[in-house]
Amino acid sequence: MFQGRYKAILVEKDEYAKELSRYIHLNPVRAKMVEQPEQYEWTSYRFYIGKEKAPPWLQRQFILGYFGSPVGVAQKGYEKFVSQLVDKDYESPLKEVFGSALLGSQAFIDYIKKEFIPSRKSDRNVPALKQLASQATISDICQAVESVLGETPRLSRKVQIFLCRKHTTVSLAVIGDRFGIGDSAVAQSCSRFLNDMKTDRRLRRQVDKIEKRS
Repeated sequence: MFQGRYKAILVEKDEYAKELSRYIHLNPVRAKMVEQPEQYEWTSYRFYIGKEKAPPWLQRQFILGYFGSPVGVAQKGYEKFVSQLVDKDYESPLKEVFGSALLGSQAFIDYIKKEFIPSRKSDRNVPALKQLASQATISDICQAVESVLGETPRLSRKVQIFLCRKHTTVSLAVIGDRFGIGDSAVAQSCSRFLNDMKTDRRLRRQVDKIEKRS
């Protein structure tokens, strides 16, 4: 089970790496500076697709390695991959960046935070570390809520949604995806639950108990 999850995370990482590279090389096209990415001389794209000899310092293997071997095959594969979006509008892959540092699904973010962030010391040059280390994950919150309210599924769901919005920095859309609802429904649920807590002391105590665990 762990191996399958780890493999899925690696596949996702690979997909984002390719997408980010394509997005960068298409910047001049989106800015309407050129019609084709290879026409812009101040990027590395021409080196990636073999139009010019790459300088020794340019490390292309990480990206080209996703498109096969030998190098000639990889270059053609990458050129085709980039050209697929030359005349198309598409959202920036940076739109869902978490903590100014991580890009990926919630499962990928949770994995990075669990495996790598705890061992990193605070660094003023990397302010995102503090945010990443201090934020509970959606999975952490849901587990904490289940441990207290597992026998009352409807209430448990409401608390999970409320605490996920309160204690994470993920978007309403991401929270909604976790619970199978839209982002506006997440906002409405949280608003109603907050009003419930104002008039229900027992409910407030339960939520306080859960927050200390998550």
